[in-house]
Amino acid sequence: MITNVVLLIDKRDIMSTKYKKILMKNNFLVFHLKNLDMASQIILNHEPEIIIISDSLDNDIDKNIKILRTINTKTRPCIIALSKSNDVNDKLEVLNSGADDYLSEPIDFLEFIGRLKAHLRRNYETQINDVTLLFNNKITTKILKRTLNDNIGYSYLYITIKNIDSYKDLYGDIAYSKMLQTFIAILSSCLDEKDYLGHFNQDSSFLVITSQNKIENIAKYMIYAFNKVKEKFYAKNDLNRGFLILKGDIFEETKTSFVKIFLGGVINSNKKYTNINELVHALVYINKLSALKDDSNYLIERHQLAANDSIVEKNYNLNVMIIENDDSLSLLLETQCKLNDYNVLKVDDSRIIFENSKFQPSVIILDAGSVANFEGVELCKKIKSMEYYKDTKIILTTVFHDKQTILKSGADLYMPKPYNIDNIINWVKRFNIEYNL
Repeated sequence: MITNVVLLIDKRDIMSTKYKKILMKNNFLVFHLKNLDMASQIILNHEPEIIIISDSLDNDIDKNIKILRTINTKTRPCIIALSKSNDVNDKLEVLNSGADDYLSEPIDFLEFIGRLKAHLRRNYETQINDVTLLFNNKITTKILKRTLNDNIGYSYLYITIKNIDSYKDLYGDIAYSKMLQTFIAILSSCLDEKDYLGHFNQDSSFLVITSQNKIENIAKYMIYAFNKVKEKFYAKNDLNRGFLILKGDIFEETKTSFVKIFLGGVINSNKKYTNINELVHALVYINKLSALKDDSNYLIERHQLAANDSIVEKNYNLNVMIIENDDSLSLLLETQCKLNDYNVLKVDDSRIIFENSKFQPSVIILDAGSVANFEGVELCKKIKSMEYYKDTKIILTTVFHDKQTILKSGADLYMPKPYNIDNIINWVKRFNIEYNL
């Protein structure tokens, strides 16, 4: 899918036609200008890989090259100077002005194309991720921009891998690289030379550009195949537990799930998107919607919403339930939550929890109990089994430091006592935002 773009700036009619023909014969897309007037617009819109500029223009070639170098693009173009001069001083002056190469005319066309390909090769080698061997975000963004300018209606699939950084922290760089390479191998097996795959936004996010009739099959197969192989990358004790523990028992920690993939797709067959920012916004939004599921998932945008579609205002849940045996700590938690505009219900009798049908908390701060009595842990299990509280986040605070037992009970956060009150309030805020997404 990658078509290399060349901007040829040459005032001459005959020579520029010859250069253009040889470039097009070698599968370059060529834009030809006879002066610099439109150069800035073409460079910004098309981000050419190579700019070839002749000394046939009115100004000195070194001054023209300096002007070209002031045009900022995300990917730096290679500038090649064409000149009738073979003088060393002229060459040095042009190279020092910012040119990457200097060709004295007449030049053999085979050498001409060979030099261009050598520059392209070196340029691309610097834009490749060391682990996946895929192009980075800069190249992907450039390709994305070009497809929007084509008459073909492409489809786009934005893929994110959740929790892979946590996996890397626990299992190390080698295991991380193997998992990522396996993912890429599976994804690449779905694609052909007409498709594009590259990094997008970050190392664990990718963009696939493909045709309308393939996008959903790719998404379905990716989830199926990745779920079949991912367990091979985990130790047996992690698989038996069902989640990861990254830190020791003296540290607070949420339950970290295994690696998951989420795919958000856009079918742009009717050229609905012509602006890259709108398309990227749509891809990110659809990907986030797909990530609302607990397991790997995909979502494809099929229809454009009408401009007059009704907007539903969401009522945010700001309810926090506190179940804490220590009266002074319970009062402190209540006060701090109220200072942060949360509605608080303190519970002293667990029966209230099971009979409650009016106060639906987004977060529950629950005391795990004493070392001799794990009543809070058992209560957490019961709460998590109830449909009414299925989306509620539970912070389980504890004087006994057993992270595995706490997290296996269904708690969303293990918080060892004593804890900093500001820290637990920050977790309440974070979980409240997640609940209301």
